[in-house]
Amino acid sequence: QVCANAGTPQFRNPPVNFDETPTVLDNLFFKNMVFRNKTTMLTDSHLINDPRTIPIVQQMANQDGLWQQRFPEVMDKMSAMNVLTGNNGEVRKTCRSTN
Repeated sequence: QVCANAGTPQFRNPPVNFDETPTVLDNLFFKNMVFRNKTTMLTDSHLINDPRTIPIVQQMANQDGLWQQRFPEVMDKMSAMNVLTGNNGEVRKTCRSTN
């Protein structure tokens, strides 16, 4: 009774909260990495262990408002990476597999 129906999108792609404030665009994700050594995914731990990226993570954790400022810029850059158009790509119905 607790599990989602296997036919629903929530079952196939369950929501994942990366920090304690999942509906707020804040820097708690970065604060957790720096001050609590808490990461959600293996790739996150690489960010705090790599000398090339730790200064950025520390800056995001220490400066309230910086992540909110940078987030739209980063999303804009990511949206232009290897974009497939026309019949060269597809919108996935289930994120973790092709249609």
